[in-house]
Amino acid sequence: MRAKVFFLSFLTISLVYSQVFWKRTEPYSGALNKMYFGGGDTIYGTQNSGFTRSIDNGTTWSTPVIVDYVTDMAVAPNGYIFLSENQKKISRSTNKGTSWTVVGNGITQTSCSSVIATASGALLVGTAAGIYRSTNNGDGWQKIAGGAQLGSDTTIGALATYDGKTVYAFTRVNSSFDYSYAVRSTDDGVTWTKSANKLDSVAVYKAIVHPNGSIYVRSGNGIRYSSDGGNSWSAIGFYQQYVNDLAYGPNGEIFAVVDNNNLNEIYKTTNNGVVWTKITTPFISGSSLAVNKSGNIFLGQDQMYRSTDGGTTWKGLPVSFPNVTLMTESPRHELFFTAGGSAYQKLYRSSDFGQTWNPMNTGVVGIPIVGFYADTLLVADNYYAAKIYRSIDNGKSFKPISGITVLSGYVNALLGTSYQSIIAGTSTGIFRSTNHGKDWLKVSNSPLSYLYQLSNGTMFGFRTFFGAGVFRSIDSGSTWVELKNGIGSTSIYSLAFAPNGNLFIGANGGAFRSTDDGDNWVRIDTQKVSKPYGIYIAVNTDGKLFFGGANSGINSNVYQSTNFGVTWNLISNNITTIDNQASLRSLFTSSNGDLFAGTSSGLFQSASKITNILDASTSVPESFTLYQNYPNPFNPSTTIRFTVRDAGIVSVTVYDLIGRKMKELVNSSMQPGSYSVTFDASKFSSGIYFYSLRSGTNILTKKMSLIR
Repeated sequence: MRAKVFFLSFLTISLVYSQVFWKRTEPYSGALNKMYFGGGDTIYGTQNSGFTRSIDNGTTWSTPVIVDYVTDMAVAPNGYIFLSENQKKISRSTNKGTSWTVVGNGITQTSCSSVIATASGALLVGTAAGIYRSTNNGDGWQKIAGGAQLGSDTTIGALATYDGKTVYAFTRVNSSFDYSYAVRSTDDGVTWTKSANKLDSVAVYKAIVHPNGSIYVRSGNGIRYSSDGGNSWSAIGFYQQYVNDLAYGPNGEIFAVVDNNNLNEIYKTTNNGVVWTKITTPFISGSSLAVNKSGNIFLGQDQMYRSTDGGTTWKGLPVSFPNVTLMTESPRHELFFTAGGSAYQKLYRSSDFGQTWNPMNTGVVGIPIVGFYADTLLVADNYYAAKIYRSIDNGKSFKPISGITVLSGYVNALLGTSYQSIIAGTSTGIFRSTNHGKDWLKVSNSPLSYLYQLSNGTMFGFRTFFGAGVFRSIDSGSTWVELKNGIGSTSIYSLAFAPNGNLFIGANGGAFRSTDDGDNWVRIDTQKVSKPYGIYIAVNTDGKLFFGGANSGINSNVYQSTNFGVTWNLISNNITTIDNQASLRSLFTSSNGDLFAGTSSGLFQSASKITNILDASTSVPESFTLYQNYPNPFNPSTTIRFTVRDAGIVSVTVYDLIGRKMKELVNSSMQPGSYSVTFDASKFSSGIYFYSLRSGTNILTKKMSLIR
């Protein structure tokens, strides 16, 4: 029979942590597809649908201004910035990108592929029907090159110039028309001369004009080179390979980003392609490239990077902050989170509790969901039809699990259980596999959004649907029971487990607590005074509770409770003081004592630990208790909680398997209360250890496992 626990639920608002509580943590998101060096340390950059500016050589960037899908960028001599766009023709900014006006009167096509400014200030735009020119800052446009000048293929793939006086345009080859040609203008774009010879069957995506007058073009089939104004061409590298980008350096060197069997690599040549030297890159995704006059290399891969030493080392640049959704910790004590857009995200991993993050190549196309099964890392897709990938080498490589045709819908949650089974919560129900994912059995029609297993084997989950409750299984996931007594009609977004066995959920209706394994729930934030309509909740190894949300989707705040939700304290230095547009997406506490907040504007981490050594509660315990350490197994540290009923000398000691005393964690006089202490086993070898609590004649001992 479960003991009934009664408590008074009320809310007390006060401010805590007047010092800095939150800090942003990498990674940064959003690679740039175009860059323009505006003199000094100023850089203009465009994302697919945004414009940003840096005035410190890329170290920091302005908040991106949303524009339409950007295809190219040009800056006129008067400082006006022009963007060619996929649907809105041309956008113009007269205030360094702070605001934009759509221009393009006279351009009959809706999409523009490229834009360039001449030395005199004239603007040239490439479209599918030829070249347009403007001499009044983009207010009016006139077509100056069509079929008569360009031939049967009037689609312009690229515009290029070095000095703003001699301008080149390149028709994009189409199988229905002629091969690609270069056309040249030496009179500010008024007239154009077609080159004597066509290129071979390549589509020109970008062209650069070297200071010596040579032309280089990138294509889906290597790099082409011309030394005579585009009249004759030769291939100088990477034949039958897709070239992502081209740039030239201040000393005349040429840089190329090349797709080599889906691995994007940078190469450099100083002798016009006779020899190409590979440069190490930080990641392997599709890349954009730019090199400034100082030789700094800017690379857009999973995020933006800068190298000031020719590619030997790279630094991540905060162009923008990603939308961070799910976060979890593996049995190896590695942290994982997903970040990106609404349909396409990446999985990031940290092996040092958030100091550094690395993106992973999992095979998932949409939104990765991560789970752990013994030494196997499992990743599924939360956006596209159910498919699960498995890694047995700690994430170095992933292969799809075969035989999952029964597994339908998209996967919301994965759990490798202590019963040697895998549970998958999908959009169509709950599935269970007992043979490493080869075969699956549907055990429930209830979709699940989250899965978690306690040390005693009990599993919990919830579904984020209005009116749904918490689901529990006590038979290895074979059957599931929905628990919603006291929750009411709300949508659940988070579930947290306290060391004392209490359960907490964050929902649209507020925060709820259960003291009986989810059978009954009581709301614990009944007075929302100056409080967001919070839906996310987390609890750390000390039992401290964190709860937060956002007002009207922005201005995210987080509250803390040290008495299981009886009273709440607002963290004064909150997320909103750093970024008031950040909308909270998740709260997570790691085993080493950090609090993380995933938001629509990146990942935030507590600047200091949220766990306390010997952190006493104000309540007087009714018993002398030693709790199971958490996490367990652990590496390299774990937290030990205990309660003291009577005042006196208290000791907590760690012993090895044969009873030798290894470390004394506590030996001091204590008052009645609840305490916790951290055991750092960094200098210990893997194995079984015992920890003992002694107070007077009372002795309690438990076992723990250190796994390296």
